[in-house]
Amino acid sequence: GGFNDSPVYLPHRIKYPPLVVARPISKDSPKWCKWVQESVRRKAKPLTGTVSCLSGDGTALATWNLVNVMPVAWRGPTLDARGGGVAMEEIEFVHGGFRPEITP
Repeated sequence: GGFNDSPVYLPHRIKYPPLVVARPISKDSPKWCKWVQESVRRKAKPLTGTVSCLSGDGTALATWNLVNVMPVAWRGPTLDARGGGVAMEEIEFVHGGFRPEITP
């Protein structure tokens, strides 16, 4: 019995795809490399992290607070002397979801 006039959606587990962050090489790059190496050796602990999209003047346009962040890959620059561009690194990581934004 009953009415079948609309679908019923049951809650289920949300899956979050890995995120890839690209940024210029900086003095903090060795810290990122160490974090990736520790995760390969299973010595890294999941962290809480923040990812922000910035405008040209550095103002945060959007911010996401992530929980249980773990790196899964690091890709460094090609180091081609003929390229003349900015040396970039990419860090790919997985996470366990978003933490609510808390404002005072």
